[in-house]
Amino acid sequence: MNKSELLFRWRTNSLIRYLVVGIWNTLFGVILLYTLFFLFNKKYYEYELFTTYVLGTAQSYSTQRLLVWKSSASRQSEFTRFAFASILQYVLNAVMLFFAVHVLKIDVNYAAFPITIIVACLFYFVSRKLVFKIQNKRQQYI
Repeated sequence: MNKSELLFRWRTNSLIRYLVVGIWNTLFGVILLYTLFFLFNKKYYEYELFTTYVLGTAQSYSTQRLLVWKSSASRQSEFTRFAFASILQYVLNAVMLFFAVHVLKIDVNYAAFPITIIVACLFYFVSRKLVFKIQNKRQQYI
């Protein structure tokens, strides 16, 4: 695949953009969390985690709005929907992980990754249909 094909896929495929931006957002959150742990020696880890969640959500919303969905909707209403969907995503992930570990007796190290993938895929469709207003209808298609 040459460079022009890659650029075409980036411009026309929201799923590819969603995955790439998701990897960036995950790295951002992990690096921020461990930077705060390092700076404050995990003394206030609850606040460090909360700070990471708030900044990570804002950063994730911004990158998804600009790079993935190229939305033209009101930022305030859209961010409210995004934040609510993010909370639901977290709760769904936590419930599924609890079920896998405590009911199915799957080791958390083996359960976390596939559950995260499933929830991320669901969140892609929630974002596409309920959170962001897509400017170009061609971006709707995977």
